[in-house]
Amino acid sequence: MPLTKVIIVGAGPSGLLLALLLARAHVPVELLEQTHSLDTNPRASHYTSESCIEFDRAGILDEVRAQGFLPDGVSWRRLDENKTRLVALHNAIDDDDETGAGRYRMVCLPLHKLGKILEGRYGHKVVEIGENEARGKAWVRVEKEGGEAR
Repeated sequence: MPLTKVIIVGAGPSGLLLALLLARAHVPVELLEQTHSLDTNPRASHYTSESCIEFDRAGILDEVRAQGFLPDGVSWRRLDENKTRLVALHNAIDDDDETGAGRYRMVCLPLHKLGKILEGRYGHKVVEIGENEARGKAWVRVEKEGGEAR
């Protein structure tokens, strides 16, 4: 059976990013979320080069970098019995280096602000969901520019 659409449940930053990447690859996507607004309780705030590559693929890296900041480095301590163990991640890559690696330097931005950037890429508001058990189908009613769709 051919793939007609991918349904993503959860419009948090991961769901929004996945939906954006799939849509950019011309894969039909249906994104479902049970809440009416983004989660404003930030948990993540540091995005490594691997994340920045995906943000670039999704077309949002420049906005993420503009709203966030590029730290010189980050370090975390893991407390062992001697309290001496240090885990460090350095981020000192020149933005203008010949390899272009500086574009993908770690960027810091609270998760809810990343969510706002991603949310701005969508123009639909889910207003109702339901299912027809007898037919084995689910549906979503959305408000969008120009009216509603189901």
